[in-house]
Amino acid sequence: MNTPEGPLPQSLQKSQLVDYANEVFNRQHRVSFFMITVLNDYARLVCFERQGAEFTPEFNYIEEPDVIGKFLYRLSRLDRAGRGYDGTVKAASPGEQRLFRTLHEQFPQSRSAVAAGLRDAATIGWRVYKVAVDAPFSTDGTAVRRNSPLARHELLIGKPASVKGSLVGRGTRGFVAYDLTSQQVVFLKDSWRPDSEDIRSEFDNYMLITESKKMAESEKTNGKLNIPTVLGGGDVEYNGVQRTRIPTTLYHPFIHFRLVLKEVCRHLEEFRNSYQLLQAVTYAYVAHQMIWEACKLLHRDISVGNILIHNPRDDSDPDSDYVVGLLADWDLAKTEGELMTEGATQQTRSGTWPFMSARLQQFPDKLHELADDIESFYHILNWCTLLHLPHEFSSDVDILALYISRIYDFATADDPPLGHPDKLKYMQDGTSFITIDDMTSDVPHPLELVLQDLASLFQLHYYHVCYP
Repeated sequence: MNTPEGPLPQSLQKSQLVDYANEVFNRQHRVSFFMITVLNDYARLVCFERQGAEFTPEFNYIEEPDVIGKFLYRLSRLDRAGRGYDGTVKAASPGEQRLFRTLHEQFPQSRSAVAAGLRDAATIGWRVYKVAVDAPFSTDGTAVRRNSPLARHELLIGKPASVKGSLVGRGTRGFVAYDLTSQQVVFLKDSWRPDSEDIRSEFDNYMLITESKKMAESEKTNGKLNIPTVLGGGDVEYNGVQRTRIPTTLYHPFIHFRLVLKEVCRHLEEFRNSYQLLQAVTYAYVAHQMIWEACKLLHRDISVGNILIHNPRDDSDPDSDYVVGLLADWDLAKTEGELMTEGATQQTRSGTWPFMSARLQQFPDKLHELADDIESFYHILNWCTLLHLPHEFSSDVDILALYISRIYDFATADDPPLGHPDKLKYMQDGTSFITIDDMTSDVPHPLELVLQDLASLFQLHYYHVCYP
């Protein structure tokens, strides 16, 4: 890989290769793909998967031109699946493309989450694909059960609504999709789960929740459980289950996995006012509480990306302040018993770094507990306030950026990394992370009062907890 000024440094070359590979995975539907890298007179053949990359030894392609020639010849003889394409995905027909690109026009409220999602999915420059999902599916629009019949649903998708940035790992992408089989708009979650009998899939975690007798009793008392409705899903199969194949000791192998969800929602950061923000987070918190009390299942990744704003009246009143928050993405969840069993053998912390509890960031060996999940909800409120509501730092973007970086993004170079000590100090001292501008000169902002009360509660908690 060269520039007009000469070869790039090797570290930069590797970084660029990762960026290019990640872009291919994000824009195409692949299990793997091949690449030829060239540096001066030498080349390598590379295979990328969600588990990493495998390189051949470097060779002089001028002296050994037959290596690349044989590689390209053999590659050309493979079918699409052999070249790394996902065999369950194919280009939509012209009629299906027209249907998908104009589907948003059928919804009278253009600002609704469904209409906006479909319009974005049909962005020019992104191809429309048809995805075949062979899995257990609900037949009546309620949550799927383990004994639901197997069925094939074909979904039209376009530009992803969300993409995770890392090349290695789960590679989660979300799509606002049209289910040709059931003729309804749904949300498709496409990801890669660890291939291990010791790690439950997200589908199995949802089954643990929805099939719990205690949860059914809890819903009678506390109302509907606010999590996404899983209509169907499971492991992706095409000539067998789609797995990564590159050998590595750093990660589990991964299995391709999909979920079809009923609700099409807005991201939490799209809240329209502080009332909507607090309402959505509260509903998600109550869902977390109900699941913990009924199933003893801990989410372990409470973050701004995992709380969704759902408007039950979206089709008729998309601007309604009445919304609920759905607590999604249960792929990292574990039961209390599993957490106690893994105890001292825990290898890495679970969660999204900015929203991880201060104790988890400062004490990497600490067991992930219920209190850590609860604290994450508090950090979500503070983080959203800092980014989207008027407060003491709003007038100076540079100071605001430095503050957010110090409190929420900072990580030391240690292995494992530690968070900034100020985050722990604020929690111990009961110091508010932010002061929201008053409504008027004498009337404090309602959310400011909530954040102050929460800061005092967490101060009491930190006073009594045991530190590792």
